[in-house]
Amino acid sequence: MLWPCRHLSAFIGGSCRLSVWHIKILLALYPLLATAQVADKEKPATLPTVSVCDLLSHPAQYDGKLVKLRAKTRGTDEGSWFVGEGCEGIFVAQGFVWPSDIAMAAAPGPDAPRSASYLHKVDFDFDNESWQKTMRKVQLLPRIGPSECLIFTYTGMFETRPEWYKDESSRLIGTTTFGGFGHLGGAPAQFIPKSFDDVEVLSNCASTPSPNR
Repeated sequence: MLWPCRHLSAFIGGSCRLSVWHIKILLALYPLLATAQVADKEKPATLPTVSVCDLLSHPAQYDGKLVKLRAKTRGTDEGSWFVGEGCEGIFVAQGFVWPSDIAMAAAPGPDAPRSASYLHKVDFDFDNESWQKTMRKVQLLPRIGPSECLIFTYTGMFETRPEWYKDESSRLIGTTTFGGFGHLGGAPAQFIPKSFDDVEVLSNCASTPSPNR
């Protein structure tokens, strides 16, 4: 009984002699200690916080994985996009240079069927409470004018195509598209939101006109 005594003497009062009483206590506590160890091992790993540029620079590394995305957003009547800044032209497929944007996919939920655009199995629903909490925080932020001066952090799944091809069945004004994501397939990747995590105001943010889509 020297091995358990050496490691558990501090817990049972410093003595290195295990009496029957001590043994009974340890046997009674063993299931609780074992459960605590299992629970600790099952704690989810911390998700990496990435930018649009990070994701589009290493798409295969993040494809189909949950990440925390910190990014500006841009929206129109046709959809919403996460905007990459400072990495224009980073994503090229089949010689086509894509915009450094990621389309926001439809949020999954119990009352919303999984979108046909999902490329991977999505086993989560969007956390509506997280959205309400973030919107309340937005209302408390100082008035900063354009929404592009806000930067959001989301948890969700990043998706892109492992292979790119020209979609001859989809033509717009005589041009051939590559089957991207979002409105008119104009983005090289999409992000399936799981939760809103935070919102903050960018310092020294200046308004710029949003490009037409």
